[in-house]
Amino acid sequence: MIDGHVHAFPDAAWGRSWQSEAGFEPHRDGTLRDLVARMESASIEAAVLLLFARPGRRGRGEAAPAIRALNRWGLDAAGRDPRLLPFIGVDPNALSPDEVVAEIRAGAGAGARGVKLVPPQMRLYADDPLLEPVFATCVELALPVLSQSGVGGTAPPGPRGPYGRPSAWDRVLRRFPELRLVLAHLGRGLEHELVELVRAHENVMTDTSLRLGGPHEPWRHAAAAGLVDLLRRVGAERVLFGTNYPLTDPVEYVERFRALPLTDRERELIGRGNAVRLVASSAGGLAGLSGPDRSAGS
Repeated sequence: MIDGHVHAFPDAAWGRSWQSEAGFEPHRDGTLRDLVARMESASIEAAVLLLFARPGRRGRGEAAPAIRALNRWGLDAAGRDPRLLPFIGVDPNALSPDEVVAEIRAGAGAGARGVKLVPPQMRLYADDPLLEPVFATCVELALPVLSQSGVGGTAPPGPRGPYGRPSAWDRVLRRFPELRLVLAHLGRGLEHELVELVRAHENVMTDTSLRLGGPHEPWRHAAAAGLVDLLRRVGAERVLFGTNYPLTDPVEYVERFRALPLTDRERELIGRGNAVRLVASSAGGLAGLSGPDRSAGS
């Protein structure tokens, strides 16, 4: 299996702080050592490492260095362990348009497999003009974008409702039809918008992160049938297995995913096949997934 949605941090203090700032009590430390150990226990072959630094109490002048530092750390970690597929974070509130483009280009040159966005943290809807340099550069460099979607996030809703609403991506995808997009969390709370978007645009995918239980929503097996119905309305070929470590435990998520009443084909597509297709078409491809340097977990 491939986990299409994890976070990790240079040390436990940063990992726990990131969880607290998101409104969750930390149950895991968010370090690479802990992540890799859980991946190995769950037989997870690779994981998409999302590198978006929450602004917290930082001002603009402090946010930009934090963004760059986490991106560099994640790219270096992935260079040591090819099981980690890094998606770098950018925020146009902290970086100028030229700096956004430069950060994405530098990341791509250093092995980034995609770009991570969090609309509620940025307090921007996807179709805000500030984000256009991100999309134009990602299309040029063949990098997918993975974005938070749905009603989650610590920021209050904006004038058009939640910043993570899937419908805000429609205008983006009409302007950038080649943009490959993953909307996380199955559009949590706005699933109908996600289904409509997927049906209208062929390059849109989603993931299961936080949908097989989480800190605020314990998993109940009675919910499995409803989740499978949603997966089928979206289309199994459009869904990635994802956990959202450290907010969840990948070992538990793999067990719950394997227990879902899916067909073998659906399970293969969601569990691995779609992620291979997404990442194989990005700049780094899938080269080097086997034979990792174990020192990256230290």
